[in-house]
Amino acid sequence: MLATLAFLAQACAAGDLAADRPVVGVVERGDPAALTQPDRLVDGTTWDAPGTVVLGAGGELVVDLGAPRPIRALALQADNDDLYVVERSVDGVAWTPIYVAEPVRRGPGLRTRHHRLDAPVDATWLRVSARGGDGFYSVGRLRAYCELPEDWPGEGIAGPVAWWESIDNDSILVIKGGLAATGAVLLLAGAILAWRRRGHVLHRTRDTLLAVLGALSFCAYFNLFHFHFDDYLHMWDFYHYYVGAKYFPELGYTHLYECTTAAEADLYGRASVEGRTIRNLTTNQLEPARPVLDDPTRCTSRFSPDRWQSFERDIRFFREQFNRARWTEVLHDHGYNGTPVWGAAGGLLAGLGPASRAQLAVLGLVDPLLLCLMWAGVVWAFGWRVACVGLLWWGTNYPARFWWNGGAFLRMDWLAFAVLGICLVRRERHAAGGFALTYSALLRVFPGFIVVGLALQVLATWIAERRIRLGAPVRRFLVGCALGVAVLVPVSIVLAPGHGARAIGEFVDNSKKHLETPLTNNMGLRTLVAYSAATRARETVDPSLPEPFGRWKEARRHTFADRRLLYLAALAAMLALVGWAARPAPEWVALVLGVGLIPCFAELTCYYYSFLLAFAFLWPRRPLVGVGLCALSAVTCIMPAIAWWDDARYFNISCWVLAFVALATLHARWPQRP
Repeated sequence: MLATLAFLAQACAAGDLAADRPVVGVVERGDPAALTQPDRLVDGTTWDAPGTVVLGAGGELVVDLGAPRPIRALALQADNDDLYVVERSVDGVAWTPIYVAEPVRRGPGLRTRHHRLDAPVDATWLRVSARGGDGFYSVGRLRAYCELPEDWPGEGIAGPVAWWESIDNDSILVIKGGLAATGAVLLLAGAILAWRRRGHVLHRTRDTLLAVLGALSFCAYFNLFHFHFDDYLHMWDFYHYYVGAKYFPELGYTHLYECTTAAEADLYGRASVEGRTIRNLTTNQLEPARPVLDDPTRCTSRFSPDRWQSFERDIRFFREQFNRARWTEVLHDHGYNGTPVWGAAGGLLAGLGPASRAQLAVLGLVDPLLLCLMWAGVVWAFGWRVACVGLLWWGTNYPARFWWNGGAFLRMDWLAFAVLGICLVRRERHAAGGFALTYSALLRVFPGFIVVGLALQVLATWIAERRIRLGAPVRRFLVGCALGVAVLVPVSIVLAPGHGARAIGEFVDNSKKHLETPLTNNMGLRTLVAYSAATRARETVDPSLPEPFGRWKEARRHTFADRRLLYLAALAAMLALVGWAARPAPEWVALVLGVGLIPCFAELTCYYYSFLLAFAFLWPRRPLVGVGLCALSAVTCIMPAIAWWDDARYFNISCWVLAFVALATLHARWPQRP
């Protein structure tokens, strides 16, 4: 016993025993040797940032300590939400776990776990592997000690867990729901006081609370500046719209995934993509990638040599932003779907240089700048109080949260121009408003239904007055619309080399394909009509099939076909309601009511529903609309806890949204108390 203690005392070296020791292993990306480098990454660093080692499923890292060393403590820096196992071996054959590093809630990104062993153990090799969590595994540094450093923090994580760092996707939803609910109560109190002719009571206090809620809601949209909890940039979305726009002349709407696969085979070898399935963007079905591997000329022939080299360079960049499993999921998405007008701006910006984090960081700032311009326009046209009510929806609602396309590439331009268009009309800049709304419609199509609200107002007026005439404001608005079409469409044709006017027809065909493809995160009247509890995803999805959601999609199509007459009747009723409500109102009110037609006529994915913020503009005229908008946002934040499957979740939210739109439209015409 004394001899053993003497040996340990002699062999116990100071410092990090793993520092600069050789490392081998199976990794997906990064230099394994980084695991034992003495320079440390800061906790909170993005999980896959340069300097990290990304492990795929089954990946591992093995550190050679050179000789048996007594280990008393370990410090492992790894991604926060996964479980990591550290094992030791003396002979390189038999392995024994000595530390299981649990997920931590200190914050996103890399987090360091510290562990002191109950008794020293000998190890010649240390092995690190991962499991559980979200499947995205990475490690920063591994340190091993026999003699503990003076600054050793003890068990767990160094330092107290700050509430700010503990915020995650779950807790931010509670915060957003609380903000929205508080806003609803505040606005309801104001409405009751106004109804009782006591609007002066606590007026300054209520204004202060509203301003605070508006500012917090703005921050809440960005997840209190935690963004995606690991990075600001949305690489998934960037890949689709950056590459899709930049190489649209070669890829069109249907060749993004197959040409990406062909480029990967060139870059990394055919074995790296063998057996992969990708979505066929012509049929929207998942299919093997083998055809393009067998005949890569179906892609390379579309490019000049220089453009193919540029394409491969950009694909290399994006491929290195994902682990293997996540990259496969990216190629199962639904491709690039920008309109020709959107592609004109997107292609120009993406073409300024090769893809890099620096370039994408700059491009990722365009949306926030447009959004700030939009909110400045709302304050200018409607006042800061109305802006705060709009922020309470925009910043806290669940469907259109930052998770979907925040930190992406020109994904908020349509919203900025649509809202600015209404603001311009409110300030009697009708021609400029028409141009802005036309630009928004040419960017995403569905904002065109906003203008339908104004058209219904004109039609209802003609019917009521039994004569056809256009007032000067409407004429100026139409001039702005015509100017938008006359300028923007030709520009988009000129900037689509190799496609020209064909790009418009290709976009129409691409849109028809998507309209015929149900998605689990779709929302709107059509989603409501096509839903059936008997054929919901929970009952019909089969992961063993090549297309797991195939049966679910087919069932949705059949259900909608059987209920088409019900759908058409609901559309007719909504058109009549909007025309009736808009007729005596100003033009900008008709445009806001036109916003309510979007969920009725367009089946959109959930992340477009930020457009409902426009209903806040009615709040000074109809206080209960503001109350309902905030309450609706609070309800959407509850839905993830009620419905686990996306199709059921967004069906429920669609019901509430459509009920709000119908009641708000009805209330817009309801007689006010004198």
